[in-house]
Amino acid sequence: PNGKTRTVTDDVQRADDGYTRETVRTNANGGTLSRDVTATYDPATKTFDKDVSVDRERADSNAKP
Repeated sequence: PNGKTRTVTDDVQRADDGYTRETVRTNANGGTLSRDVTATYDPATKTFDKDVSVDRERADSNAKP
């Protein structure tokens, strides 16, 4: 919006028993959000386990462009 740009990087690694995913979003004002996901599947018990962590960092409102 208003000519500003947000960047997003997304890295997914797949395996036979699940996957990992790391997403990093950087807003135009410099704030960032990181999201990490680790998921595993156990065929013996037919269960799926997923762990998600999110880290937010606000932009420094006193920073000069």
